[in-house]
Amino acid sequence: MSVHTILVVADEPITRNLILHVLAGRGFRVYEADSETETEILCHALGEGAFDLVIADHAVATTTGRAVAERVLALCPGVKILQLSTLPFHEMQARGALLAGSAFLQRPFTTQQLMDAVESALAPRTQ
Repeated sequence: MSVHTILVVADEPITRNLILHVLAGRGFRVYEADSETETEILCHALGEGAFDLVIADHAVATTTGRAVAERVLALCPGVKILQLSTLPFHEMQARGALLAGSAFLQRPFTTQQLMDAVESALAPRTQ
């Protein structure tokens, strides 16, 4: 089984570090970014296909998680996206903040909820 590589994009250090700690402890290869610019630099440096999953918080620096996810998809087509927010799913949906095809996890979450969301997002999709 190959090790999945995950990029965590969140500008709150507590959120980012918690996710990084949990994922690294479960054997994932993890990278972190705290802005759209840093995300782009990593995508360019590591190249297309570098990430299996991008976890993007809803509010990232001066932009949104959706904008970050769209940019990542433009640079790395096919990467899977897990969006996080303190807002509930229905509110994110009503605001148009959810990227079609992305997974969603509401904060705060437990370690188990995070792992379930990551595993679900990484699972092969059936048409």
